[in-house]
Amino acid sequence: MADCLLLLPLLLLLLLLLLLQLLLFLPLLLLLFPLHPLLLLSLPLLPPLLPLLRLPPLRQPLQRRPQFLYLLFMTALKELFLLNYLMFFLHLFQK
Repeated sequence: MADCLLLLPLLLLLLLLLLLQLLLFLPLLLLLFPLHPLLLLSLPLLPPLLPLLRLPPLRQPLQRRPQFLYLLFMTALKELFLLNYLMFFLHLFQK
């Protein structure tokens, strides 16, 4: 029960970060979509980085707290990359 109470603020923080991500980065990505050369230059950089974004499994209970912040950061980063790809392909299909 105590572990659940410790995770509740972190889950709320994750939800807040996801909302902030949508509010800040989605309009920015929408503004960048007319700039096709810039997007096409940035796309080759993303696939080499994607293997680095694989999330490692949690190994021991003592490592969970430091690793949780790492997982939180890496998940947000992975979502940004996936959102970038999704928005790019949606823009291609609109034409």
